[in-house]
Amino acid sequence: MRLRYTVVFEKDEDGWVVASAPALGCAAQGRTRRAALRSLEETVESYLLARRAKGWSIPRESDATVSTIQVAV
Repeated sequence: MRLRYTVVFEKDEDGWVVASAPALGCAAQGRTRRAALRSLEETVESYLLARRAKGWSIPRESDATVSTIQVAV
């Protein structure tokens, strides 16, 4: 089964890229966006396999939409 989740990328204070899957509460980091994404894929796979092994349901992506805002400071 192939599932799709939204991924959010941010840079931390040390310049590392943090990739997160908000629907799952999972996050991982890497020196590049690509490395962070690969690490997140491994993290999510392990997380979902552990849930399945315990007989827990597999969370689905929510119907939430992603948007951005601009504010003056």
